[in-house]
Amino acid sequence: MGRPPALDDRQKAEIGRRLAAGESGRKLAKEFGVSEGTIRANISTHPATIRDVANRLASAESDLKRLPVSAQGSVRSLADQLQGISHGLAEVASKGVETGKILAEAAHKKAKALGDAPCPDDLRMAVALQEGANRSVSTAVGMMQANKGVIPDDGGLVVVETGVPHG
Repeated sequence: MGRPPALDDRQKAEIGRRLAAGESGRKLAKEFGVSEGTIRANISTHPATIRDVANRLASAESDLKRLPVSAQGSVRSLADQLQGISHGLAEVASKGVETGKILAEAAHKKAKALGDAPCPDDLRMAVALQEGANRSVSTAVGMMQANKGVIPDDGGLVVVETGVPHG
């Protein structure tokens, strides 16, 4: 059955909020009777990023409120369209990766079946399949390149920039 979790959801939310507000993980670990490692394992350890995003969001909301009401509707509509584009690109990228895997596997099987000394004509199909696989994943690769340095390696908070990747 395993050990019960050291922190319940309410405690995790409270600790996350307080980390984002600037309190130290060490102090919170002591207060909640857990190790700092438990805090790191259970709570987003990106309070600076959270604060930065929150500040940018507050600034954008403030800028929005300074616009005439008619312009505010246009801004929200455009923002919704941009989010739709971003989600659509993510879906295309995901499908492209799935297709790329299938094509790469087919290319590998075709090349493997050719033996040790295939002639160039025999390799054409395997090469075409691999090129198709490479093209299929290009949207996903472009999105990753566009977000390089924005997505933390440890799986924490992800900030996705909207925009169409080139490639």
